[in-house]
Amino acid sequence: MEHPVYSIEVKHRKSLPEWLHSAMKQAIIEAEHRVPMVVLHEKQMKYDESYVILRLKDFKEIENEQERIERT
Repeated sequence: MEHPVYSIEVKHRKSLPEWLHSAMKQAIIEAEHRVPMVVLHEKQMKYDESYVILRLKDFKEIENEQERIERT
């Protein structure tokens, strides 16, 4: 997938782990008016190296809002 700003790697799987679905569901429940996000952190990994997971539709919404702001 090509993008002018992001280096995107897409991984397609038959299914994702249930714990990942559960984590996102929990983030969605707690989100209220905010963007749900899951942070994956491995023991002894620096927190700045953790992974952030967003739903694609939320990412697109953030990007569209950023573009709108840049145009004004």
